[in-house]
Amino acid sequence: MGVRKRGPNYFIDFYVEGQRVREMIGPNKRQADQVLTQRKAEVLAGKYKLPQEAKTTFSEMADRYNTWAREHKRSWKNDESMLNHLLQDFGDMALSKITPWHIEQVKHRLRQKGLSGPRVNRYLACLSGLFHRAEDWGLAAANPVRRVRRFRENPGRLRYLSREEIPRLLAACEPEVKRAAMLALATGMRRGEIFALRWEDVNLTAGIIHVTNSKSGARREIPFCREMQEALRSWQMDAVSELVLTRKDGRPYGTRMRKAWLRACEKAGLAGLRFHDLRHTFASHLVMAGQNLLAVQELLGHKDLAMTRRYSHLAPGLMREAVQVMGPVLKASSDAEGWAQNGHKPPVAIGC
Repeated sequence: MGVRKRGPNYFIDFYVEGQRVREMIGPNKRQADQVLTQRKAEVLAGKYKLPQEAKTTFSEMADRYNTWAREHKRSWKNDESMLNHLLQDFGDMALSKITPWHIEQVKHRLRQKGLSGPRVNRYLACLSGLFHRAEDWGLAAANPVRRVRRFRENPGRLRYLSREEIPRLLAACEPEVKRAAMLALATGMRRGEIFALRWEDVNLTAGIIHVTNSKSGARREIPFCREMQEALRSWQMDAVSELVLTRKDGRPYGTRMRKAWLRACEKAGLAGLRFHDLRHTFASHLVMAGQNLLAVQELLGHKDLAMTRRYSHLAPGLMREAVQVMGPVLKASSDAEGWAQNGHKPPVAIGC
């Protein structure tokens, strides 16, 4: 039991029937101490009733989370699949009884099943997201996943197409796949963003795409080149759906897209190329052309600049060029110091 401060507010912690209860009191510590004393007395007298958060089970919370995710997350199907798998571990267990130790056991089980460390991390991220929502909704006092260490992940591979490979790939693509590839190469958008793109999000006059359903949850604007502008105008003329990219009958792409992509890569002699590598290609060519990392970060929609720094090695010459800025400053300082040591005043520049 005790009083803890988190941010501007004080929380009290105590146990009832072996279950931890956490309650936010407010910014006043004296009030928190008083409420804790009161709760202790209620527990000893058997008058304290567990709040709803202590009764909510994992399966109940999973149902609530899945309903929320369907409206707010593009990856809701993945989350739903992982949570369904975790029901065998937690099922009707109360959220308040799930501890970091339980989650460590799940980590071990998933690894024993043959899942890779990064894949297990995806399960932990999904589970953490569920507890985060439960905290926000007042159904959980804490997120036990925060205290569980993730598996170490190596940086993902960085495969990008050369200037010679790009036209070879596009020539090998079927028309529908070619459009998707062109958008990825011209904007660096994620696959999900491209296939969710609607005509109302495309400003052909200004040459800007408004991304409203990005992975990071933030809105951003992506300008595009004149060549892409002309292509989009021609596509819009025969559009049969509010979506920019669809099948000829207006239906969204399905598994057919993946098969067509694999055929194109094989035909172009680019086996193993992923659609996501087109995003890497966009960023890599920007950096090699001298664009700064902050601009690339903004275009890609990265929350953290560290994610964008993986491209910095592609422009070592820019680093060398950047540090040359200090050369004239040091030279001017050295010249001035030389004059001072010789007992002379530095020459005064006279303007015309």
